[in-house]
Amino acid sequence: MAEATSSSSLPSTTPHDALAAPSSSSNPDTPGIPIAMIGAYEQVGVQLARLLVPEFDTVHHSLIKHALAELPRLLAGDLAVPQETGIGSNASRKAQDRRIPVAMILGREVPMEMEGQILEKVRELEAEKKDAQSVRRSVKFIRVGAPDKSIIGKGGPPDVGMLAELLRGKLREALGGGEES
Repeated sequence: MAEATSSSSLPSTTPHDALAAPSSSSNPDTPGIPIAMIGAYEQVGVQLARLLVPEFDTVHHSLIKHALAELPRLLAGDLAVPQETGIGSNASRKAQDRRIPVAMILGREVPMEMEGQILEKVRELEAEKKDAQSVRRSVKFIRVGAPDKSIIGKGGPPDVGMLAELLRGKLREALGGGEES
C-alpha cells in the first residue's frame, strides 16, 4: 500500500534524453500537478511518468543514490539543480520555467529514514539562504510498499501499469482530489 504523509512537522548514470518524461509544458495552461519520484529503477520512473500524464507532471526523478544531493535543493527552491537521470519534465525546461513538486513518491527500496534526511537537508539549505522558496511545509510524501505481489513482483521492478493506477489514487487522495494545494 502507499501511504501519504505530510511534512508539516519536521521529522553514475548519464542523462537520457530519450527517457525524459513527456513535458506538460507543451500546454502551459493545463500543466499536471508537479510531483517527484525517488526509486531504484530508471525505467520504472520513465514508465510511471508517462502513465501519470496529463494529471500529474513528474518534474524530477532521482535514483536513491542521488536523492539527497538533488531533491532537498529542489524543495528549497533551487531550480538549477541538476538531474543525474534526466528523467522528468524539469530536465527539458529552462531553469526559470522549472517546477517544484507538491508530492514526492518514494519507491519501496527507499530507506525509511530518507524522508527525514531530505527534510533535514532542506532546513539546512533554508538556514543558509534567507530567500529560499521552500515547499517543505506543503509537500506530501507517498511511500510505496505494496505487499501485493501482482504489483511488486518477486524482487524486481513492479508491474508499472498497476502501480500507476495505485499511485494516481493515492496522489489524488493526498492532494485533496487532485487539486494543487
